[in-house]
Amino acid sequence: MSTTLQHDSPSTLEDHKSAYHLKDRRNSWIGIGLRILATLILIAFVLQQVEWESLVQRLKSLKWQWFAAAQAVAIVIQIVAGIRWSSLARPIGFLHSTSFFIWR
Repeated sequence: MSTTLQHDSPSTLEDHKSAYHLKDRRNSWIGIGLRILATLILIAFVLQQVEWESLVQRLKSLKWQWFAAAQAVAIVIQIVAGIRWSSLARPIGFLHSTSFFIWR
């Protein structure tokens, strides 16, 4: 009794890889679509709860210089945290640029 193993030809292997890749991409797009849908549903729910007159009054009384200062501080904190992560990650083998750690 002789048993022979049949190996897939290179084209068949490539076809399998290509089909897997397309399925993987399709699943990725489905996941992204579901996330977008969930986000839109949550935003709609939150916007229904907003008391718009109260929000407008608060925005009119907002001291914009303090708001701008708070945003500037938040940006500086993000930059410092990115620099810190970069300096901690390099010794253990992460060779990304500092900007990678700041903006991701």
